[in-house]
Amino acid sequence: MRNIVKTLFVIIFVMFFGIKVFYNTDTKLITAENGSIDFNGYNLQKISELNGQWEIILNELVDPNEIDEYTHASYVNLPTELIISNSDGFLNKSDGVATLRLNINGLENNKIYGISIPYFSSSNKIWIDRKLTKETGKVSKIEEKYEAKYIPSEIFFESKNKSVELVIQIANFHHRRIRLLPIKLGTYDSLYKTVNRKLIKQSLIIGSLLLIGIYYFILYKIQRKESAMMYLAIISICVAVREMIVHERILIRLFPNLSGEWMMKLGFLPVFIILPLIVCYIQGIFKVRELDKIVKFLKWFGIVMITIILITNIKIYDLIFEYGSFLILLLAAYLIYIIVSKKLIKKTKRSEAMVIGLIAVLIGAMNDVFRELSIINTPEMLSIGIVIFILFQAVFLAWRFNDSFEMVAQLSDENASMYQELQELNTELESKIKKRTKDLECANRELSKLTIKDPLMNIGNRRYCDEKLKECWLDSQVKNISVALIMIDIDYFKNYNDLYGHIKGDWCLKLVGKILKKSIKNDKYSITRYGGEEFLIILPRANCQEAINIAKIIQNNISKQQIEHKNSKVSDRLTFSMGVGVFEDKTFENEREWVDKTDELLYQAKKYGRNQFKVQKF
Repeated sequence: MRNIVKTLFVIIFVMFFGIKVFYNTDTKLITAENGSIDFNGYNLQKISELNGQWEIILNELVDPNEIDEYTHASYVNLPTELIISNSDGFLNKSDGVATLRLNINGLENNKIYGISIPYFSSSNKIWIDRKLTKETGKVSKIEEKYEAKYIPSEIFFESKNKSVELVIQIANFHHRRIRLLPIKLGTYDSLYKTVNRKLIKQSLIIGSLLLIGIYYFILYKIQRKESAMMYLAIISICVAVREMIVHERILIRLFPNLSGEWMMKLGFLPVFIILPLIVCYIQGIFKVRELDKIVKFLKWFGIVMITIILITNIKIYDLIFEYGSFLILLLAAYLIYIIVSKKLIKKTKRSEAMVIGLIAVLIGAMNDVFRELSIINTPEMLSIGIVIFILFQAVFLAWRFNDSFEMVAQLSDENASMYQELQELNTELESKIKKRTKDLECANRELSKLTIKDPLMNIGNRRYCDEKLKECWLDSQVKNISVALIMIDIDYFKNYNDLYGHIKGDWCLKLVGKILKKSIKNDKYSITRYGGEEFLIILPRANCQEAINIAKIIQNNISKQQIEHKNSKVSDRLTFSMGVGVFEDKTFENEREWVDKTDELLYQAKKYGRNQFKVQKF
């Protein structure tokens, strides 16, 4: 048994103290000096953090075109927790605005780079080479016009002069603190892979926690006397919710319109829900009277804290959390003391895993207390500690199940039929979990298809269209390929609906969708519904003649169909007007300019009589 305990302690040590190493494995230690950072001689295939001295102008939102005129700029070392307010108020010492600048030198000409920006104040506005590229929230010196958002950003840009100027305006009237976390720089490929890898890792952790929660909830449903199973299931789900908020902020990526205040509330609520649940879980395992009072206290404490979080703002409950973390420290230490002093480890078989899990929570809470007090610079670890606690409880409960199975095995000679029934029940349970997991995967696949398909016409919807356009634009910048767009508008379709009715109109749209799919044979081309009766066909790697041929095929196929349209002003049959844009020039700043140019061609086709198409190569 001592060997097992030693092994568990080694695992805790490696998992916690190895996190700091893992946290920095993808980054280079190059620091900025006097507002400039130089990457000459370095290969940015490996991600680098833009740490060090940034130029800063406090209490001003400086236009990048005027920033050179400011002579009273100072420097600030990033990452940091910034105080920019002259107020003496404890809760609003970081209210205000600032402008930061960093010159990045030593880049390769005509190469696409990217920056990954995590939580960088509660709102920010970013310029690259004095071009506005991203605004998170709303940046303003006026509090009423300001809006907080905590969305991580990935911005890609092309280096043209071996150097780039990065200017960031920040504003904060929401959070009690302004944290300026490290901004990461890398090539397009390296940054794209790194961000996706982190998102996948975070998603796997969240998915695993949810499955653990479902698993233990099923076990509780089967054996309702084991209330500890229910507590562990809720703890797993709460940690999964918190993991969606912290680190890669998957929740706000999925729901970007979620307000900053509610995102913070969802991040803090699980912490104060988990605390009483852990104690209730331990009480459910050990049945110790000494924990009755603390369980009752923590239930009320949890209710009070949830109420405070729901009715107050982040400045108040963040302050409570900063110093309330000491309560988690004391609680974890007290629980370990009770378990040891009452010799519960000896009374409850295999319970040393319980103690190891509590030590993990204790270490995580200690890390976060020192982190909140700016004593150390480490990632948030309380969630990790709770995850480790859950894993060790799985070990503990697995041991308990194993002991139960051994007991059943010893009694199998007396009651073979009961043992067989238990085995069948266990097999059925595993089968249900596998089936539900498979059903969930199938449902997720179907849901994914629904999010990009137009339900009426069974072609790509606007979201799919935007994604494909972005993908093609990035490919054209990197691989120097041509892209053709065909924008189609059904002539006088409103008149069609007015005459024949919307049911007939839906029938007509379905038929149009079939005609378009029949006209496009290449699987690499994308047919999308851009608006009500407007469609956009995306033709990567297509030249001008290929685009014209496809437009003629579409025009010929709609003509062959002979769909009656007596309310049209150009024909008694349904017709199309089309704009065909072929884009070979890389000077366009984004894919929206492609669409605008193609839309202008469509407008010309409609202006000069409809039932035709206009073509232009750019």
